[in-house]
Amino acid sequence: MSIVKKIGVAALAGMGLLAAGSASAAVITQTATIPTASTNWNIASAFNKFNTDLGPLQSIIISIAGSVSGNMKLESRDGAPTTISGTLQANQTVFLGAFTMVTNFPSITQSFGAAAFDGTVDFGGTSGVTFSSLSSSANNSATLLPTNLVDSLLYIPQFTCSALAATCGPQVSLSTQAVGTSAGQGAGNLTTEFNTSSGATLTLTYNYGVATPEPASMAVLGIGLVALGAYRRKRRH
Repeated sequence: MSIVKKIGVAALAGMGLLAAGSASAAVITQTATIPTASTNWNIASAFNKFNTDLGPLQSIIISIAGSVSGNMKLESRDGAPTTISGTLQANQTVFLGAFTMVTNFPSITQSFGAAAFDGTVDFGGTSGVTFSSLSSSANNSATLLPTNLVDSLLYIPQFTCSALAATCGPQVSLSTQAVGTSAGQGAGNLTTEFNTSSGATLTLTYNYGVATPEPASMAVLGIGLVALGAYRRKRRH
């Protein structure tokens, strides 16, 4: 094959590369806020499904940013000094139907050096303590992939549809549960009292690909077209 013919083949290859393009990122993000309230609660949030007419779905990300807040009271009734502690915690779980999608555990731990029991359960004095206005946060996420067999069979079909964007439905529902799991530690005889509240923000993200030419592909196409033109002129002469 002559050099000119090789360049002509390269031009065709360049045009093929341009046609194929590359997957550039496109993102659709939705959020739902669950106000802070006393645990235990279970709240459903509705999200629009992904319209597959927009392009190939690359991944679905389900995220939760959760908080825990409240008060914690501890009283050691041991006959000797000891260190007591308490953990204010909420166990948050995001469900798709009966399936667990994401778990999250916002918590905060406080400690106190308690003297021998002073005779009064008042969460104060020398053997007790009250921690007020505590708060903490945590976040977690899960990614669903079309390339994962379990995701593609069980979960992703519930998030997708094929129709005009304005009529693509019905919506997909994610249920979020917050269970108070606050607890005290450190004394054989320990009296505790907790007021645990929790809130959360859910984020549903669709990442999908749109065929767009890369700059490198455009460069290859330009060089290829010039070479192909030279090849055709040589053939005519």
